[in-house]
Amino acid sequence: MCGRYANALSARQLTESFAARDETDGVQPNFNVSPTNIAPVVVIPSEGPLAGARLRTARWGLVPSWARDVAIGNRLINARAETVATKPAFRAALRARRCLVPATGYYEWHRADGARRGQPYLVRPADDTPAGLAGLYEVWHPPSGGVLATFTIITTTAAGGLEFLHPRSPVLLPQASWSRWLDPCVNDPEAVTGMLGPAPAGMLRAYPVSSRVGNVRNNDPHLLDPVVV
Repeated sequence: MCGRYANALSARQLTESFAARDETDGVQPNFNVSPTNIAPVVVIPSEGPLAGARLRTARWGLVPSWARDVAIGNRLINARAETVATKPAFRAALRARRCLVPATGYYEWHRADGARRGQPYLVRPADDTPAGLAGLYEVWHPPSGGVLATFTIITTTAAGGLEFLHPRSPVLLPQASWSRWLDPCVNDPEAVTGMLGPAPAGMLRAYPVSSRVGNVRNNDPHLLDPVVV
């Protein structure tokens, strides 16, 4: 599961890292992204790769186009790689509306035997480069009018060496796969789901961080700092 993550990059840094045109209003870093937050995503429009990647914003928690109420998104912050091609909420987006979710890292809580509280950890690329998490996005038209873009993060079995934190991890796509993942012209479910494996051992590192991250009101760079436990 992925229920909290961090993006420490500004709009300019994101456009450079993901070779994307900025279509946000200058999105700011968020060190404690939580469900229902508006966050940056990278997409390629339906015209295909020649259109180029775009940096946009969307609400975390996917709301399918057929949904009657935005509240369904609260239950759809993650999609399982094993069933994403068949679940009604995700299968259409898997074919045509895939995105990258930029992240410095994601948070996970480890609960030792007998511990009353879990110890938060930050999991991030071992080389400290920005992560591109595999995601899907949808465009929902509320009954009251307007448009709402939403997204979900795809998870798979735990990345190598991180099983002690949680049995599942977000899918971290290698940079070499970013263009193919985003390309809406690649619409064969088997070809797409073939990219959704766990990160190999050594690609990610995890370290304990302050329990302050448990409160969504705390949002500052020090949430990324390691602590001694």
